[in-house]
Amino acid sequence: MAMSQAEMVQKARVRALSDGLQVYRIADGVYVVPAKSNPGEAYTVTVQADGQPACTCPGAVNRGVCKHQEVVRFRYLIDSTSIA
Repeated sequence: MAMSQAEMVQKARVRALSDGLQVYRIADGVYVVPAKSNPGEAYTVTVQADGQPACTCPGAVNRGVCKHQEVVRFRYLIDSTSIA
């Protein structure tokens, strides 16, 4: 049985945290995440106007969900929160 969208997002979040992915902010709302399985390759994740991340990796292109989007979602929340 195919996974639901919510199950795919949850799986991607677990992998994002357990894989120890590095995230580099290169501009407002634009991040680069090095590929864990393919050294030397990196994916660009852009946070869209609606706050949803879009990734250039095959997983995101084919399924609409990936661990790179989820690690950037966490990072974007941190970057967007100002501490007074």
